Amino acid sequence: MPKRDIVDIYRDQNISKSTIYRTIKECQEGILCVNLPKSGRPRVLNQLRQGRLIQAAKHKIGISQRKLAGRFNVGKATVFRTLSSDNIVFRKRRKAPKYTEAQLERIPRCCRTLRRVHFVNKLIVMDDEKYFTLSDSKMKGNDGFYTDDDQNVPDDVRFKSKKKFEDKILVWCAISEAGFIAQP
Repeated sequence: MPKRDIVDIYRDQNISKSTIYRTIKECQEGILCVNLPKSGRPRVLNQLRQGRLIQAAKHKIGISQRKLAGRFNVGKATVFRTLSSDNIVFRKRRKAPKYTEAQLERIPRCCRTLRRVHFVNKLIVMDDEKYFTLSDSKMKGNDGFYTDDDQNVPDDVRFKSKKKFEDKILVWCAISEAGFIAQP
């Protein structure tokens, strides 16, 4: 392709003529084809320390960017940039009830028994309860984790287990054909 046609194509894309001619000259001399060392400020973290930083954050609970910055002797922005370049993002832990394996196996069987045995020709009562905790048991420091793939995180990291029955106040409400009742 003639040089003039190349210049016309790139000039239509608002690139200056001097840049176009300089780039064509560098390509002809083979300067662009050689992997030249990069100039500018060197990275704070080399590849080894960068890998260690990623492993220190990935799938761990209670890790913050501030703590990682102090541990690796770099700034918080460096930690953020390193984790973001590897698609590692902060996620909140979700709450899940703490069931044993035996309890999980009993749940479907008990529900079937309730429906089959106890709800035949019976009056159905709808009820709802709300528990209010007496103490603030939620700590902000350990409510998240860093990951690049939310599907491959172990369950003990992804979910925050809690006791099913903590010290709470129960407010209960029931509705049936016979009437309405509420008890604190």
